[in-house]
Amino acid sequence: MKKFCVIGNPVSHSLSPAIFKYLFNYFNINATYDSVLLDTHESFVDFIKNNIDLYDGYNITSPYKSAAFNTINHQDSLAIELESVNCIKIDNSQLLGYNTDYDGFINMISLNEIQLNNKKVVVLGYGGAAKAIIYSLLKEHNCDIYLYGRNFNKIDNLIKQIQPKFEERKISLYNNTIINDLILINCLPLKIDSNNLHSLLSYLPVSSIDMCIDINYVESDFSLEIKKHCEIILGIDMLIYQALKSFDIWFNCNCLQK
Repeated sequence: MKKFCVIGNPVSHSLSPAIFKYLFNYFNINATYDSVLLDTHESFVDFIKNNIDLYDGYNITSPYKSAAFNTINHQDSLAIELESVNCIKIDNSQLLGYNTDYDGFINMISLNEIQLNNKKVVVLGYGGAAKAIIYSLLKEHNCDIYLYGRNFNKIDNLIKQIQPKFEERKISLYNNTIINDLILINCLPLKIDSNNLHSLLSYLPVSSIDMCIDINYVESDFSLEIKKHCEIILGIDMLIYQALKSFDIWFNCNCLQK
């Protein structure tokens, strides 16, 4: 029997065990999938290294995508470009790392027929998922890209990291004088303290936003407030496409093309 799990903090809300149980039943695969809560980066590194003989693959969620990238034996080209790993395949006791955020996002955009070309897109956040989404916007869509978040130094560092690789495109820090043709992509964590949430919502021109795409698939205080003002799309489709991509990686198939 093959064995897989999702690792992160938190993971109690994760729908991944239910999704993979369905996939394993559908394809008649003898496998299990559970969730593992780990409190520190050290415990995460110990877990993925010490359970190579027990598991066949891991999904990695916040806040351990960078730790996974820096720990594993080999990364695919996209994971190297993004410096972020959220899917690990164990093959001959080797940890092989991949990133499924990019594919999950572009497939969600396509499925929902969301038009991003000629829009002003504001990405909230600076973590691994935000970086993958910025790359997809740069490569797949002709839009103006702005970043905004709670830590301006980290936002500035992310811009400086990405911009030299895409000299023909401009990435800017968002300012709230930009209000027309505005689409918001929320890559912030589910839980934000009330002061940060209030500061964020008071700065954003919420009444002028055309649409919000929230990559979180669980409603949060942020999404509940934003949907009072505009259409909001939660990230359940992104999660499902990420699961299918992981399934393809683990079992050498191509569900995403079926």
